[in-house]
Amino acid sequence: MKVPASTLRIMRNAARSTVLLRHTYNLVDLPVKVAGKSGTAELDGGATPHAWFIGFAPVDDPQVAIAVVVEGGGRGGERAAPLAGRMLALALAELGG
Repeated sequence: MKVPASTLRIMRNAARSTVLLRHTYNLVDLPVKVAGKSGTAELDGGATPHAWFIGFAPVDDPQVAIAVVVEGGGRGGERAAPLAGRMLALALAELGG
């Protein structure tokens, strides 16, 4: 499916803004610009929610995409995003970036 460049630019900017302005700010210190979205999947019955994060890096030339789910992990920005950051850093180092 061909996605217009203008749409890709909007999506990349939105995902990067989420990292900069929301609860995934712990990804800002990585050596490359990361884009993504965290979330919390609430469960019935008051159980601790699942934490998740999806993202990619570098923003301008994506080489790695990631999805992390921590069952019963609570908030995505607090649990899943830091794990994603560590994994992205390792993957990018392996790729030479």
